[in-house]
Amino acid sequence: MSVDPYPRYPYNTFIDLWRDCYAVPSIHYHSVSRDVYLLRSLTAAEAATVPGARRTHKSACGVCSTLEDLEVYKNTTDLTTPVRNCGLKSLLGFDLKACIRSLGFSD
Repeated sequence: MSVDPYPRYPYNTFIDLWRDCYAVPSIHYHSVSRDVYLLRSLTAAEAATVPGARRTHKSACGVCSTLEDLEVYKNTTDLTTPVRNCGLKSLLGFDLKACIRSLGFSD
């Protein structure tokens, strides 16, 4: 076989290192408490023009976590124990992915 069947870079993910990820208030509020946020990759200059923008982490949004996953991290003080329990249950045949989803994480 003259062609390598395995791509060298299988995931075509561009990570914009010039922008950081910010949670910004949604302009279309879906709740009375107005706590709906969107993730946006912004430069510091762009973020300065967006009222209420809060940087969540370095680099672009969506590379490692969804907004739903960030919500789980924000609201759960101890993820070590429940995630470890999911791992142990998977050794007994339980669906690891379903267990992690039951904690609130996305796929």
